[in-house]
Amino acid sequence: LPQHDEILEETILQDENCLVVVLWPDQSKRKEGNNKDEDETVPSSIISLDQVKDEIRKNQRRVVLIAVDGTWRNARRMVARLPPTVPRLDLSADIVFSDDSSHDGRSSILAPLRTRGESGDGQDSDGRQVCTAEAVVGALMSLGTLDQHQGRHVLDVTRTKIERIGRYRGQIDTYL
Repeated sequence: LPQHDEILEETILQDENCLVVVLWPDQSKRKEGNNKDEDETVPSSIISLDQVKDEIRKNQRRVVLIAVDGTWRNARRMVARLPPTVPRLDLSADIVFSDDSSHDGRSSILAPLRTRGESGDGQDSDGRQVCTAEAVVGALMSLGTLDQHQGRHVLDVTRTKIERIGRYRGQIDTYL
C-alpha cells in the first residue's frame, strides 16, 4: 500500500539505529537458467545472519525484518520496489530447520501443496524449499527474538492452515 511505502521510506529507512533487511534467497545459489528477471528485482547486497547479530550486539541497532509472502512472481515485484540499499538476508534450510525437532528436515511444511519447485521438478536446487513462515521463524529464533515454544506455535498454526487448504483442494487426506 502507498501509505506503507511512505512509512518505510520516511520512518524506518531514515532511522540510523535501525537495520532494515529483507528475507530473500540468494539468487546466485540457484541453478543456471532459473534466474530470469531476478537480478533486476532483488537488492544487490547480501547480509549474513552473523552480520545482523553483530549489528545488534555491537551497534545496538534494531532490526526490521521484511518478509515478502506471495507467489514468486509477485514477491519479486514487491522486492523490486524496495530501495537498493536494503540488504537481503538469505537463510539456509539448515538454519531454518535446526530448532524444529518436529520437522523432518528434508522438506517444507508447505511441500504437500506445492506442485513444482524453482527447479521445475518439485524441489529447490538443494532439494529443500522453505516457506515464508518457516524462514521468518528461523530468522527470529536465530536472532533470539523468538523462543522455541513461540516458533513451534507459529509453525503449528501454519501447519493447520496448510492442512485445511489441502483438504479443501482435495490434495491432502490427512496431514501430520
